[in-house]
Amino acid sequence: MAALTGRFPALVGFDLMDYSPSRVARGASSTETDKAIRWWREDGGIVTVSWHWNAPKDLVDTEEVPWWKGFYTKGTTFDLPKAIHDRNSEERELLIRDIDAAAEQLQRLEDAGVPVLWRPIHEASGEWFWWGAHGPDIHKSLWRLMYDRLANHHGLHNLIWVWNGQAADWYPGDQYVDIIAEDIYDGEGNHAPQQGKFLQASRYTSAHKLVALSETGALLDVDDLRASSAHWSYFMLWSGHF
Repeated sequence: MAALTGRFPALVGFDLMDYSPSRVARGASSTETDKAIRWWREDGGIVTVSWHWNAPKDLVDTEEVPWWKGFYTKGTTFDLPKAIHDRNSEERELLIRDIDAAAEQLQRLEDAGVPVLWRPIHEASGEWFWWGAHGPDIHKSLWRLMYDRLANHHGLHNLIWVWNGQAADWYPGDQYVDIIAEDIYDGEGNHAPQQGKFLQASRYTSAHKLVALSETGALLDVDDLRASSAHWSYFMLWSGHF
């Protein structure tokens, strides 16, 4: 991008995926935290972090659905409702273990002075990820559990909580959300400002919240964006062929 335009992007997205304990147990490793620290310190860029959270256990792990697809609903039989409702269950214990593993990396970022646009358990209402497969109430409970564990138990204060549930009935509450975000893949080469989606997201709550386009398949046309009512606080192009 710098070679083409002479300018670097302001924001880069990182992922805690390979810090998930069920992936680490199968040999996965990651340098994402180190990359994020370098991006902040050396390039002066903004850091956003997602988490393609491999389920804590019960991965399908077949040739068709291998273990590294364990963040998909089809990739695991993990009993999330049991983990939420039964505080004494193994499922609950493993849920906390995994959140603590994420906390270790987020703590490294805080120690390095890096503020983080933290966007976990995203696209929940689509139900293609296991954290959204059991409906809005379970998702909201998981979000609040994660918030309490990271903010209150671990005392992390560098996190800006970006909620990306993408439907009003999945919204966990104003006290648990700093920024509301949408992910939009609306046809190749569509550079429109996505005003309708912005207005929809801004109505998930009556509180005044920033609204971000946390994933998009096409760069927005900035001139059209300025002329519209879609005041996205930021937008991030996804990787790969996009």
